[in-house]
Amino acid sequence: MIDPAHIETIKESVDLAEVIRSCGIDLKRSGKSFKGFCPFHDDQKTPSLSVTPSKQLWQCFGCGKGGDILEFVQLFDRIDFKEAVAKLETYLPGADPVPQNVPQKPVNVGGQRAEAGGRKKTPVKKKESAALTPAHYKLLKRVVSFYHTAFTEDPGAMDYLVDRGITDKSLFADYRIGFANGSLLNVLPSDGETITRLKEL
Repeated sequence: MIDPAHIETIKESVDLAEVIRSCGIDLKRSGKSFKGFCPFHDDQKTPSLSVTPSKQLWQCFGCGKGGDILEFVQLFDRIDFKEAVAKLETYLPGADPVPQNVPQKPVNVGGQRAEAGGRKKTPVKKKESAALTPAHYKLLKRVVSFYHTAFTEDPGAMDYLVDRGITDKSLFADYRIGFANGSLLNVLPSDGETITRLKEL
């Protein structure tokens, strides 16, 4: 049996809109929700699929289907509940990313260029990751929210992105853009448990 707390973590932590987009469905913002063409019936004239990120719910006003993120994956992939949970676990923060055949580009690290296919480097051993709990994900959401607030309150942070050519301000909210200005340390509780969890994340 799957732990109900783990199921709630998936529902709260995995972005429903991101999962639906990964299924090849184009979503366009409409107020506080997104609209798209429903994949569960012949929906080609007017988009009838509505996705509400704040509630992590979807609803089709054409065929009447709807529900949470798990129900969407079950219906779309035609899999059972357990398989849907396993698939969505790959979207959780800290999960191993799915490898993609993307050509490597030069990376600018600390002012130095690191080229793919350059000098051979000694492989770095990966540290064993700690098992992440619902408390970890809850803390991660708080940190993301903190950094996003810091971004919205600092005009210089937004100006920086605009100068880089990122001018669509709706992206800032959609992707919860954050600004790490060093102030997080000032608001962390003095207990070591929070620091330990942050390090594990």
